[in-house]
Amino acid sequence: MATTGMVNGTDITIMVATKVIARLTSNDFNLEREVKDVTTKQSAGWRDILVYKKSFNFSANGFYEEKTGSTYKFFEDLYDAWAAGTVVTVKVGSSTSGDVTYSGSAYIKSLKQGAPVEDTATYTVQFEGTGAITKATN
Repeated sequence: MATTGMVNGTDITIMVATKVIARLTSNDFNLEREVKDVTTKQSAGWRDILVYKKSFNFSANGFYEEKTGSTYKFFEDLYDAWAAGTVVTVKVGSSTSGDVTYSGSAYIKSLKQGAPVEDTATYTVQFEGTGAITKATN
């Protein structure tokens, strides 16, 4: 089977402002549309819908690490943005020239730290978009 054009998930990261979020193990980018059911008796048993509001969100999981420098965004940086309720610019994609990226303004909706016994501490962050998402090419 040909793999031309396939992208390695390791190459796709989430950035806040211009810095990659540190120690990611996985991340997601979701696009959604709200729909309204407008089925009538004349729909002949088929569902009819209207499409209206669009939205986007990002989420990421990673290993928790105390802030050690300014190259990455760490849990502490994400906490500061969450606590202040500030809008951050979030970008998902690879850093490879020619690859497509998506970015937009978002609030940190939730931030979770996990600390299992005798295991690596983790964190999860969820960003909820506000306004439009932008598609660009590196």
